[in-house]
Amino acid sequence: MRLSFYILLLTVLTSCSVTEKTDTSFYKIDLKLDVKKQLLDANVDLTYYAEENQAYSLTFLLHRNFSIETLTCNNLVKYTFNIEDTSRFPFTPEAGMLTIYLSKPLQKGEALKINLQYAGKIGIVSQWGVNRITEEWIELGMYTPWFPYQPEIENLTYQVDVAINPEYQVIGMGKTKKMDDHWQISQESPKRDIIIMAGKEIHTKDIQKNGLSVDINFIALSDSTAVDIMEQGLWILENYRQWFGDIKAHRASIVIAPRSMGGGYARRGFVVLTTFEDVDYYQNRIGYFKYIAHEFSHLWWSKAPPDSWEDWLNESFAEYSALIAVREKFGNEPFVNWIGEKRKKSKDLPAIKGINRMDKNANSVLYDKGCILLHELELEIGNDKFLQLLKQLTIKKVNSTEQFLKVLTDLSGAEVSKKFEEKLNM
Repeated sequence: MRLSFYILLLTVLTSCSVTEKTDTSFYKIDLKLDVKKQLLDANVDLTYYAEENQAYSLTFLLHRNFSIETLTCNNLVKYTFNIEDTSRFPFTPEAGMLTIYLSKPLQKGEALKINLQYAGKIGIVSQWGVNRITEEWIELGMYTPWFPYQPEIENLTYQVDVAINPEYQVIGMGKTKKMDDHWQISQESPKRDIIIMAGKEIHTKDIQKNGLSVDINFIALSDSTAVDIMEQGLWILENYRQWFGDIKAHRASIVIAPRSMGGGYARRGFVVLTTFEDVDYYQNRIGYFKYIAHEFSHLWWSKAPPDSWEDWLNESFAEYSALIAVREKFGNEPFVNWIGEKRKKSKDLPAIKGINRMDKNANSVLYDKGCILLHELELEIGNDKFLQLLKQLTIKKVNSTEQFLKVLTDLSGAEVSKKFEEKLNM
């Protein structure tokens, strides 16, 4: 049985500097993985930029199995690592809360350099089983979280040097290079996560067209299936770019993770899907197309906070975007069938507005009910105006329902907007 305890450590003041103001925190990490023992050892140099004014304390999430060996930064009074209380972020259920107390407050945008060293055993993380260190597959990201993670940080860059058993190949969300005795993953384009993966005999393929490119990393698929997935992904990106507007990320990566648990997820330009066999793919090709289309659409729909009911702006829009792609690619019949299924599932569900993201009905509310509301809106204002709405939402970087309703009002009038807002409350 895991023993829970509360650690309080006093430390001496150590030297570090405050630098220029920006909004992009930078992680430089030396990461050692002992796969057989399921051990992780990390040395993190973090240049952190304050998210708010008068910050006398900073709280990060870190897997509760880790033991913190050292933590140093300027103006440090003390730090605590609370592994008793429930994580404040719903997608990191095994996280402890690391709080750093400062003698002098940070102002918004002010930088603080922090060095943190820790180690511990992970195994398979949480009931979802997404993140893990096993001999078959290593997958690390914010769900662990394996690095000091703060949900409020929307933009971070990093360089991670990974030392791992030599039979493993490392991939990740960023530029990956094999060095003499380790792997290096660097990311200069701001992201919200640091994803590291490793396995034996990982295959990689890529395809390019019209300034867009898709690559795929897999272990168990045939080459022909991998190529078909890439071609479908490229078609999706081309059409999304036309419908929703251009984006900075002209390259997308797909990883077929060799696990059946946990489901897929997406970060900007990086999509993870769970394993499937070739025969399953071709028997349910439209289903997998929708799956990929949903995850790719998060390149556009990912601006709202994912831990609140406002996540409908991410998930409902991603799901309906995928259905629009299905309709365009495969015709109206599969689209109508999915709408019918979602309408049945939506019956008697609670309102979208205010739904707790950890409620047992939350996924169906966001993926099914929200999707139906968008379908009804498209029917009401017409396809052309609906696509205009979607493009305006991405151009204006809408991240709240209040902003969404304003854009809808400007495009279709107050009556349509009021009617939709009422549906969000039903």
